Amino acid sequence: MNSKVKRILAGLSTIILIIIMVIFVDINTIINELHKISFYGLFFFILIYTGVFVMRTIRLKLIFQALNLNVSYLTLYGSYGIGWGINELTPGKIGDLVRIEAIRQKESNISLSKSLCGIGIERVIDLLLLFSITCIALIFMYLLNIQGTSSLNLSFYVGICGILLLGGTLILIILFIKTDWILNGLGKISPKLQYLIEGFLRNFLEGINDFRKNKKKVIEVFLLSMPTWMLETLTLVSFFYLTGYSVNIFIIIVAQVIVFFTKTFPITPGGWVISENAGALLIFLFFPSIEYQYILGIVVLDHVIRTGYILIFGIISSLLLNFKFKSIDLDYSKEIHKKRNLENVTRGYGLLEKFFSIQRMKKAQKLIKKHDKKGKILDIGCGIYPYFLMNTKFESKFGIDQGIENKTIKKNNIFLKNYNICKELDIPFEKESFDVITMLAVIEHLDKNQASEILKKCYLMLKKDGILIITTPAHWSEIILKIFAKLHVVSPEEISEHKILFSMKELNSLLLNSNFKLSNIQKGYFEFFLNMWICGKK
Repeated sequence: MNSKVKRILAGLSTIILIIIMVIFVDINTIINELHKISFYGLFFFILIYTGVFVMRTIRLKLIFQALNLNVSYLTLYGSYGIGWGINELTPGKIGDLVRIEAIRQKESNISLSKSLCGIGIERVIDLLLLFSITCIALIFMYLLNIQGTSSLNLSFYVGICGILLLGGTLILIILFIKTDWILNGLGKISPKLQYLIEGFLRNFLEGINDFRKNKKKVIEVFLLSMPTWMLETLTLVSFFYLTGYSVNIFIIIVAQVIVFFTKTFPITPGGWVISENAGALLIFLFFPSIEYQYILGIVVLDHVIRTGYILIFGIISSLLLNFKFKSIDLDYSKEIHKKRNLENVTRGYGLLEKFFSIQRMKKAQKLIKKHDKKGKILDIGCGIYPYFLMNTKFESKFGIDQGIENKTIKKNNIFLKNYNICKELDIPFEKESFDVITMLAVIEHLDKNQASEILKKCYLMLKKDGILIITTPAHWSEIILKIFAKLHVVSPEEISEHKILFSMKELNSLLLNSNFKLSNIQKGYFEFFLNMWICGKK
C-alpha cells in the first residue's frame, strides 16, 4: 500500500470518526453551546489565542538568539501559522517539519540543521512545561482537597501524577538508552525518518550546549514559557465558564494538557476524536453529574474554533511569507551526512562522541600553560576531523592520524600528515621539535610494547620543559564502553579497536620507562572517573 493511499484512508477514517462523535454529542448541543459563548466569547478566544502566538514568537526568537542566530519576528510568527495549520490536517507533528523549512526558506543565514535545532529545543521545553503545569495543577488539587461531584479520593490524584511522571521518565530513558534500537526500527519503516531523527538528536545535543551557555536567554525563555502555556489553557476554561458549567479550573487545565499530549501521537489528523475524548473523559471522572456528551461537546467546540482560527492564520501566513509548498524537502539526510562526514571527531558514529571529545579537549586545555601556546603542538591521533587542533591556539599545529590526508589548513595554521602509529612507530619529526604533544583517547589503541616505543619517541620530540598529555578511558569502564558502543552512544568502530585499557599505575610506569621523572608527572580522573589523564614534563 503506497503512502498516498494510506493518507487517503487515514483522512476518510478520521472524517467517519468525527461524524460518529458529532452524532453522539448531538449537533444541536454544539450549536446551543456556541450560542451561549456568543460573539464576545469568540472575540475573547481570538484575543487570547493571538496573544499565545505572539508570546510563542517572542520566546522562539529568544531561543534562536541564544544559539547566536538572528531570525525576524515576522518569519517566526508566520511559521507558526503554516506549521500549526499542517498539524491540524495531518497526524503527529508533521507541521513542525514544515516550520523548519519555512524558516530556512525565509532566512538565508539559517541552515536546515540550525532551524531544526531551534524548533527541537522549543519542543523539549514545551514537554517539560506540560509536565510541570500538570504537576502544579495536581498539587493544588491535592492541597485544596478538590473532589468535584465524584467520590474519588486523594490517592487518585497522586496516582495520576505518578503515572504522568513515570511515563515521561520511561519515554526519556527509552529515547536515550534504546536510541540505536529505535533508529534501526525507524529505518526499516522509513530511512528518511531515521535520518531525520538521528540528525535531530545530533544537532539538538550540539545546540543545547550552545543554548545553555547563554544563561540570561535561558532564564528569559523559561520565564516566558509558563505564562504562555497557562494562557493557552485558558481558552477551554473560558468556554466551560461561559456555557455555565462550574468545573474546577485545575481539572480543566489538566484536561487541556492531556488534549495537547494526545494530539502529538500520530493516530488521527490533528488528534481529532482521540484528543477530545481523552480530555472530556478526565473531566467526567471528576464531574459525573454533568452528562458526558455535554462535556465532550464543549471540548469539541474548543477544537473546532481553534482549528478554524489556525487554518485562517495558516493561509494568511503562507501568503505573507510567500511560502513555497512545492519546495518542501523533508529529506534532510544529505545535509546530515554532509555535516557528519565533515565534523565527525572519530571514525564511525556515536551520538555523544563529539561531547566526549570536547571534555577531553577541555581537560587538555587546562593542563597547557599560556607560554606553551606560543610554540608548537603535535596531536597524535588527531582524528579525521582535527577538532582539538581546530579549537586550540598555538603558533604551529601538527596532527597525525591514519584516517587523514597530507594537507595544510591555512586558516587554522594546521599541518596534517597521514600516519599509522600502530604500524610505524618511528614518528617522522625531529628531536626537541614540540612544546606540547597530546594523545587524546589514543593510547588504548596500542599494545604495551607499541605504547612504550611511542612514549619514548614523544620524550625525544619534546623540547626542554615540554609536556606530554594523555587521556584514556579508565580500565574499569570497559563494560560501560561496550554497552555505549552497542547503543551508538560512542563509536562502535573506535571501541572495537581498543587493545588495552591501562590502569593509572601502568601509565605511570610507561612514562617513567620513557625517561619522565616521577616529580614531573601529574595524573587524575575526569568524567565521573570514567576517564583518566596523565601529564609528563620533560
